[in-house]
Amino acid sequence: MVVEKEFIMKRKKIGHLGGILFAVNLFVALLPGAEGRIGFEQIGHLIIVKGAINQSEKLYNFVVDTGGIAAIDKELAGELGLKQQGLMAKIDRLNLSGFEIENIFCSTAFNFKHFHAVGIPIHGMIGSNLLERFVVTFNFKSRTLVLSDQETSLADNRQGILLKFFNHPVNNAPCIYVKLGSKDTQAMVDTGQPYPLVIPLKDYDAYKDVLEDPAIKSTGLMIKWPGAATNCNYIVRLKTVEIDKLSIKHGLCVFGEIPAMLSMPLLGMDFLKQFELMINYPKDELLLIPNPDLKIPDNLFTAGFSATVNGANQVVIEGIWTGSAAEKAQLRPGDQIMRANFEPVSGVTIIKLRQLLLDDSIENIQLKIKNETGDREVTLAKEKLFK
Repeated sequence: MVVEKEFIMKRKKIGHLGGILFAVNLFVALLPGAEGRIGFEQIGHLIIVKGAINQSEKLYNFVVDTGGIAAIDKELAGELGLKQQGLMAKIDRLNLSGFEIENIFCSTAFNFKHFHAVGIPIHGMIGSNLLERFVVTFNFKSRTLVLSDQETSLADNRQGILLKFFNHPVNNAPCIYVKLGSKDTQAMVDTGQPYPLVIPLKDYDAYKDVLEDPAIKSTGLMIKWPGAATNCNYIVRLKTVEIDKLSIKHGLCVFGEIPAMLSMPLLGMDFLKQFELMINYPKDELLLIPNPDLKIPDNLFTAGFSATVNGANQVVIEGIWTGSAAEKAQLRPGDQIMRANFEPVSGVTIIKLRQLLLDDSIENIQLKIKNETGDREVTLAKEKLFK
């Protein structure tokens, strides 16, 4: 991919936001000048932090998702005796590596079974309607999340791409202006989805004139959101993607069925992790500081399939890209994966399969597949999806 870069500093006088900051259903009590440095684990594209709830001895896994909301597993909320009303529960205190956030009101409506394919239990989500209290820094190189209540503008003594953003009205996620080909639009900054860019499937026809290559269709789903009714995705390369002074050629993009209330283009982790990402929620500022080895993906080196965990705790193929190694091997959605590179695969060990799929240094994957016709062994040689 060709990236044209002119990283400049924009300095703009921002009005002071004094007093106590409020958000829908949230209040966070912090001492002035408080800052927390929180290590995170990255499993696939997901950012996961561990936290103690109400001084619990056990630590629970939370996904940090700028495109999500504050949420907790309803069953866990009951086990911990959290105060609940309707579809909300209250966490009195959340301790993240010694950094404490108080009085958090969380949704209990989210079905955390959607995270089964991660391979570890996920108990809650930290979304933008909680993060909006802070200046938030994602350092993907050191795998560190920094939360701070400082009021200094990001324009002070920083180098990078400084953007103003607005909050999405549903989840308070930061949204910025982008240009996709010849089309000016808005995109949500979403650390909860893997691809560089996802565009709502319903808008596919509107972008046909800005595609660099013919679209590649999937059989089954490569990426999905709760409630999706369609059974395919498309992956394309856009002629250009422009974000302020950053111009990306051959921008990799997936079309998927995004829930109607959040339906807009999403900038995901394959884009965001190429930067140190700073979001100053109180001042509506976002700063992208490029990594020295900045490279926005313009292709997929892939075995060509996605996998998930079914109700029987079996790992099954969920989607297959047309023309990929998986399709050439005649794999189909619903096929059970019993072994991968000679290691047993189950709902507990799917994380190992995900690592094989994501590790570009691993060029071949040997699978034992089971379906109604019996068992068989196949070897998939990873290859670039766009030739």
